[in-house]
Amino acid sequence: SNNNRSEYVGYMYTVGQQHGNSTDSTIKTAIDNWYKTTTLETDSATKALVSKDQIFCNDRSPSSNQTGAWTSAEDFYYGAYGRLNVNETPLLTCPTASDKFTSKESSIGNKALTYPVGLITADEVAMAGGVFGSENRSYYLYTNENYWSGSPRNFYSEGSSTEFQVSSHGENAPCDVSVLSHARPVVSLSSKAKLSGNGTYSMPYTVS
Repeated sequence: SNNNRSEYVGYMYTVGQQHGNSTDSTIKTAIDNWYKTTTLETDSATKALVSKDQIFCNDRSPSSNQTGAWTSAEDFYYGAYGRLNVNETPLLTCPTASDKFTSKESSIGNKALTYPVGLITADEVAMAGGVFGSENRSYYLYTNENYWSGSPRNFYSEGSSTEFQVSSHGENAPCDVSVLSHARPVVSLSSKAKLSGNGTYSMPYTVS
């Protein structure tokens, strides 16, 4: 609900630190409360199909176009801004170890998550067809609704933290973190999962 500190772009955050993970964000709390009630967590057979080692990147590193060091008194641009808004070069790796959010049961990452669930990155959205400044209603991430990614965009020193979201027009767009929007949680399948079907309307993928 607050937007007046740059730390609030964190999936987890610590006031006064750029990469802190001591406090759950509002969206993480909502996702965790949903996830723990699903068979992804409550059914042992289904739970085994979810990867515990998936990294959910909350990239709070500075953009390559950022000229100064991080401070809450200055405008600050994050890595995804430089990659997507300036250079148009999305990335599937996560630059900073503390921003690699993984489950507490994981063997990699920061192990800060209670459950192996998170948010899609703006880079993944871009690779799927979501472009900044361009509407797209014909790719699979389009839902006709606004929903959050897990990628910070920038902090304006007058008091406005923004995160990328998939807009209702299919655009990969910035939005102030205090604005009400939707959450679409992401999980990854483990190597134990088996897929059937071909992904079409008449024969969708089925996981077993």
